[in-house]
Amino acid sequence: MPPKRPPPPQELFTDRKSKGNTVIPQELSLGRKRDTRMQDAMDRFADELNKLSDDEENIEAGDEHFINGTPAELSEVEKELIREELKKTEEEINTLRQVLVARQKHASDLKRKLGISPFTEFTADINHSLQHVRESQAYQKTSEVVTGTADTVKNKWNDMRNSSLFKSFESKLGTAYTNAKIAASTSIDQISGMAKSSSGASSQTDPTSPSNDKVQL
Repeated sequence: MPPKRPPPPQELFTDRKSKGNTVIPQELSLGRKRDTRMQDAMDRFADELNKLSDDEENIEAGDEHFINGTPAELSEVEKELIREELKKTEEEINTLRQVLVARQKHASDLKRKLGISPFTEFTADINHSLQHVRESQAYQKTSEVVTGTADTVKNKWNDMRNSSLFKSFESKLGTAYTNAKIAASTSIDQISGMAKSSSGASSQTDPTSPSNDKVQL
């Protein structure tokens, strides 16, 4: 038998394209089903929360087993129904956890594409918190009190500097500093003079210095 000829490139491309077109709708269908299932779980969870809030508002004083935490007397049929409801609720909780993890992962991917690193996000959170604190009424009152206190201290300091007592003290302090500086300079000059005189005397009495007398032959 003669060998089979391979299909032309155009047919291969068309075949691959048709397969790809078949795979894409399947993936979209699975994604839609998953999103629909997650949305249904979230809707049921919201309904359960609303129902719980309504039940809490309608609690009567006679429900001692509910208030005191003691189990009520239930029949086996009621217990079985409660077990099934508990199982369904736990499954919905697991579904919601999966939804939360998927949403967090998706948010992380979006932040990574935008170039938002964890450090950048942390810095933004800190800045937002600081801005919220600065805009709070307590911070503004504290800032006003601190500013007023600083102005008061500054005014008191200027008044004290302009007082006669402070000027007298400043004058005495300047005079004492000048006298101490003069005394220190005088002591240094005296020590320098004594050092010069002692060095001159030692040079005159030094036996190793050459004699100017002529030696008689």
